[in-house]
Amino acid sequence: MNLNLITLPIVHLNGTGETTLRREYADLYLALSKAEQAMNELTFHPRDYYPLGVEAFAQAVEERRELALSLTRLRNYIHRHVYALNKGKEPLPERESPTR
Repeated sequence: MNLNLITLPIVHLNGTGETTLRREYADLYLALSKAEQAMNELTFHPRDYYPLGVEAFAQAVEERRELALSLTRLRNYIHRHVYALNKGKEPLPERESPTR
């Protein structure tokens, strides 16, 4: 997928509301950012792989690199949506806190 040529949603009368779109994409962006941070903070050490053989840790490193790249690409894709939906707009109103 070419991230320079992505299909972005359009806010219009028959579509999802602007605030809903903006908030949901912003929430997803934040969740993906947190997932990236959590993945980077995971303990990752060769001692946890050596019983699997000499090549196990190198394979795990490559798998993790590919998955981290995929996660970053997804976050960047969602960021493009957030940017497009928020361009020239006022900040979203604060969420109402649930009452009990």
